[in-house]
Amino acid sequence: MLLDLPIKSKMITVRYRNNQLTSKRCHLFVITIFFGLTLFFTFLLLRLAFRRTATPLSNIPPEGNQYFRLPTTLQPFRYKLQIKAYLPYRQIYDFGTKNFTIEGAVRIDFTCLKNDNKIILNAKELQLRLADVRVSNHRNEEIRVLSGKQYIQERDDIHIIEFILDETFESGYNYSIDITYTGIIGDSWAGGLYKTNYETDSETRSLAITQLQPTDAARLLPCFDEPEMKAEFIISVIHPTNTSALSNAAINRIKTIDMLWKETYFEPTPFMSTYLLAVIRVWAQPQKIETVNFALHISCRILAYYEEYFAIPYPLKKLDIVAVPELRVLAMENWGLITIRQRLILYDERMNSYRDKRFVIDVLAHEIAHMWFGNLVTMRWWNDLWLNEGFASMMSPKAADFVENSTLRSSQYFAAEVLVKALAADEHTTTTQAISLKKGSDRGAAVLRMVESAIGQDVFQQGLRQYLKKFAYGNAEKDDFLRSFSQECKMIKDGGEQYPTNFSVFDFINSWIYQRGVPIIHVGNNNKAYENSLWKIPIFIGSGSSRRVVWLSEWNNVTIDNEKKPLVLDNDFHGYYRINYDIDTWYEIIDQLLLDHNVLPPASRLKLLDDAFVLAENGNIPYAIPLKMSTYLKNEDEVVPLMIFFARSDVILYRIFRHPNSSLLNIPS
Repeated sequence: MLLDLPIKSKMITVRYRNNQLTSKRCHLFVITIFFGLTLFFTFLLLRLAFRRTATPLSNIPPEGNQYFRLPTTLQPFRYKLQIKAYLPYRQIYDFGTKNFTIEGAVRIDFTCLKNDNKIILNAKELQLRLADVRVSNHRNEEIRVLSGKQYIQERDDIHIIEFILDETFESGYNYSIDITYTGIIGDSWAGGLYKTNYETDSETRSLAITQLQPTDAARLLPCFDEPEMKAEFIISVIHPTNTSALSNAAINRIKTIDMLWKETYFEPTPFMSTYLLAVIRVWAQPQKIETVNFALHISCRILAYYEEYFAIPYPLKKLDIVAVPELRVLAMENWGLITIRQRLILYDERMNSYRDKRFVIDVLAHEIAHMWFGNLVTMRWWNDLWLNEGFASMMSPKAADFVENSTLRSSQYFAAEVLVKALAADEHTTTTQAISLKKGSDRGAAVLRMVESAIGQDVFQQGLRQYLKKFAYGNAEKDDFLRSFSQECKMIKDGGEQYPTNFSVFDFINSWIYQRGVPIIHVGNNNKAYENSLWKIPIFIGSGSSRRVVWLSEWNNVTIDNEKKPLVLDNDFHGYYRINYDIDTWYEIIDQLLLDHNVLPPASRLKLLDDAFVLAENGNIPYAIPLKMSTYLKNEDEVVPLMIFFARSDVILYRIFRHPNSSLLNIPS
């Protein structure tokens, strides 16, 4: 990514020796240009304008209505990319017609996996000439390019280019393609390499930065832009002398070209998708640099937590975290170069609230989790994006609790801010749709936490470690992820209290992945829980370390031995389901809350309120139950039950005011 600007960074150098963490801090003052090329290159494609008198490009539409995928005949293993950025970062600079454009040259080395005579790449709004494309074999002998074809499908934003050769690639041999091209530094909404502005010293300046997820890497370079096609990247950036460049890898050297230009060379990256410790740096504008101290120190602790949890050291030499004035998303987990909207990372305890502080921690915990889950191991295709995002959302409360020496994120706020939202989104959907790509983060996180509680935290952690170790620097899919847990579960004797006979991790988790909707567990005064279920449902009894699991599946019911009254299930709110008690049990629960609500943990009180209001709204129970239950709140001293009450009350008030007969209530305006 490219930046301009006088920008300062705070840096901490981290070394681990005998489990001791030492650090040193220094200040850097640089005028930057961020070049963040490994920002999620994904399925990006190109619209290429061929500027040469040749046969016009013909269309190559994909078959049927399926989303176009690149053929698997070629596998890239190295990109060598040079970008020259014409960024007029101050008003006194002017490159004429080249303002906000780039000139690029890329060599892609690839292996042929199946005999073929064509190369299909992704590229988007780049300009090149067919004469500027050179293909060579492993002996560096040129292979003539006969023609080029392009296809643009607006519906799925598909832009591809196909080169036809006069020789056939042979399986097992390496080849290269060299392409020179030009592109633009566009607007933030478009993605790719884009420009944004900031104010300093009463002057408006421009910076350039990349946002390539999910389909905009090809705005930056022609590439095999699918997450499964990982490769090494060797990058250099030519940029104005008074600017600097950042990328995923550390800087190798900087060469002065002339008075106007210099070139920054970066070390090779690990194998990574086109999208996507020694040193941690946080970058911001000079006048705001003191407000990044909190983010800097928190990032070090979060990174250390994940290294220990996953038992895999952070694999890169540095981690840059850049406060960006304008970003299309809240944050982007580029490997080694995280970008975050500026207002979300700056924190001054004299000016900002605890809520702001908590948000800084949460965002950093989420994005740093992706350094392992998403970057070290990447999904094969975007249908498993929910797993990447869900995992980061599920892990970030753990890291945040570690940083604050607390349990509030995991025990309360996750339920109130993630689980409740996921359930509400799922409430009225069908049961035949898999977790969606766009809205799967909350639901994925909620299901993953339920899985962790059902199979046990130790088994879950060991399964994750096994998965990350096996697929490091590679790609995996959902079944690979599940297989890791399945192997861990097999090490525990079947038929015990935790795992029922013939327990299958695949059946259990798949029943939640491939079905939408929310099951309702019915609990009667005969202490039986039952549900006409399409899911494999873990019923949690008790809380904390004393929590145990019974399993409800298909059309069966289970009997629960319980001496205490009232019987309240899922006290920690780890289940992704609603619980509807019979009327007598509901009122026993209400009596207990009025007598001493602290007998039940805050997450349980939150769940009882949320379930009662939703069930009443859907006509399963009378509204008298949640309204009567709410009277205990006069004694409530925790935030999350009150959050749910006010949210549900807003729904009721909205419906009252929207009712055709609301005027009969004589409510003053």
